Amino acid sequence: MKFLLPSGAICLLALSVLGYALDQHPLLSPLSGDWLDEQYTIAMDGILSNISPEDTLKGTVVASPSEQHPNYWYHWTRDAAITMEVIVQLYNNTATQADKAGWEQLLLDYVEHEWIVQQTNNPSGSSDGDGLGEPKFQVDGTPFTGPWARPQNDGPALRALTLTHFANAYLHHNTHSSAAYDYVHRYLYDGLLPTNSVIKADLEYVATSIFEPSYDPWEEVQAENNFFVTLVSAAALKEGANLAESLGDEGAASWYRLGAEKYEDQVRGLWDGERIVWNGTKSRTGGIDWKVSNLDTAVLLASLYADLPEFSPYTPGILSTAHALNTTFAAEYAINAGERYPLLGRYGEDRYDGYDLSEGNPWFLCTMAWSEAMYATVYYYLQKGSRIDTEAAPGFWGAYLPLNDSTSLLDSYSGAWNEMLCELLRDGDERLEHIKKHRGQDKEEFGFMSEQIDRETGYMVGAKELTWSYVQFVRTKWSRDRVMEEAEHRGLACD
Repeated sequence: MKFLLPSGAICLLALSVLGYALDQHPLLSPLSGDWLDEQYTIAMDGILSNISPEDTLKGTVVASPSEQHPNYWYHWTRDAAITMEVIVQLYNNTATQADKAGWEQLLLDYVEHEWIVQQTNNPSGSSDGDGLGEPKFQVDGTPFTGPWARPQNDGPALRALTLTHFANAYLHHNTHSSAAYDYVHRYLYDGLLPTNSVIKADLEYVATSIFEPSYDPWEEVQAENNFFVTLVSAAALKEGANLAESLGDEGAASWYRLGAEKYEDQVRGLWDGERIVWNGTKSRTGGIDWKVSNLDTAVLLASLYADLPEFSPYTPGILSTAHALNTTFAAEYAINAGERYPLLGRYGEDRYDGYDLSEGNPWFLCTMAWSEAMYATVYYYLQKGSRIDTEAAPGFWGAYLPLNDSTSLLDSYSGAWNEMLCELLRDGDERLEHIKKHRGQDKEEFGFMSEQIDRETGYMVGAKELTWSYVQFVRTKWSRDRVMEEAEHRGLACD
C-alpha cells in the first residue's frame, strides 16, 4: 500500500499530530507562516514521492529522482534511515487511526526492504558480516557492484536507530497485540545469535565495528574515527540497549551499553582544545586528503540526529564548532558576500559541485541544519531557564552581543538573556529566508530543493529534489514550531 496524503492536507496533519500550534507566531519577521506551511506541503510531497516510487522494490527510498548527471537513483542506507525517521515521528504522533495505518504501512514496507537487502551479499561482504556496511543498493534491491566508498558504517547505525524508534512506537500503539510482539521479535529484534532480524543484526555489526575504518557521510574521507559515524553509532547502541533490555535480552543490552561508552570516548578524542572545536575526523586511512581544516558541517548534523545530551546542539563545543563553520563559509562563497547569516556548505575545502570536482557549493540541508540547531538551542534555554555562560563559547555568543564583564553570564529571563535568544531565533529565520529565495521559483519546480546552491549565481545545482533536503526542511520546520510555541508560553518577545 502506498499511502499519500492529499497535497493540501500534509502540512495540517503533521503540525497537528506533533502537537504544534497551527496559528502564526508573531514573534519574528520577516518569516511568514504561510510560506513555511506551503513549503512543508511541498517537502512532504517530495519525501513521499521518493518512497517506493514506481518500478522500485517496495520500501525503497531513492536519494533523488535524478537518474543521470548526477545519478542518485539508488537506495542509500543512511539517507533512507534519516528519511524514515521522519515517518516514524509522524506515525508516533498521528491522532487518527486511518492516518496511523498509512504511516505504519510505509514503515512495514521499509522494514521488509531492509530485511531483504541485509540478506544480500554485496561488494562489502556477506549478509552475516561486513556486508551490513554496504552504502547503497539498486532500486530493485540488488547490490550496486561498481567502485564506491566502502564501508559506510553510519548506515546500519542510523537504520538501527530509526527502527528502534519504530519498534518502540509499534509496541506502544499495539500494547495488547501478541501479533505486534511476534512481528517485532521476528523481523526487528529476535535476541538470537546468529540473528535473522534487522535491528539486532545492525546493533551487532555496530558493536563490533568500533575503531574500524569507515567513510564519512559525504563518502569522501575514510577514517578510524569520524565524528558523524562515531556519534550516531553511540546513539544507536544506547537506544538499542534499552530495546534489548525491554525484550529480555539483558546480556546484549549490557554489551551494547559498553559499546556506546567506547564510541563516546572515541568522540571525545576528536576535541581540539586549542581551536575549541570538534574535529571531523581522526586517524584518516583513505579517501580524499584536502579537508585540511577538519571543520565539517557533519558535526552539526550528527549532533542533531544522535540527540545525545553531551553532544547536543546547545553544548559549548558544538556551538563553537558552528561558529567556526559559519566564519569559514561567510568568506568562502561569493554569494555570501556582505551576509551576516551566510549559506552553509559541507566544509570549506569542498570540491564537489554537484556533478564533478571543481569548487563546492552551499547545500540546502547544511544551511537548514544550522537553523534547526539554533531553534534547538533556544528551546533548551527556554525549557530549562538556564543562565547562558557566554565564556564557554565566546566566539559563538560574541557574534550576537558584545561580550564584557556584564555579559559573561546572562541571568535567566534578564534583558540580555532575552535579547540573546531572540538573536538566535532571528538567525535561524534568516537562514530559512535564504532557503525561500533559492528554492525552485518556476511554476514547474516551485518549492523544489536540489542538493546544492551555486556559490556564485544562487541557482540550484546538483541532484534535483534531494530527499535529504526535504527531510531537513521538515525537521527544521518542526523544530521552529516547537520553539515558537515554547517562546509564546514563556513570554519571550522579540522585536
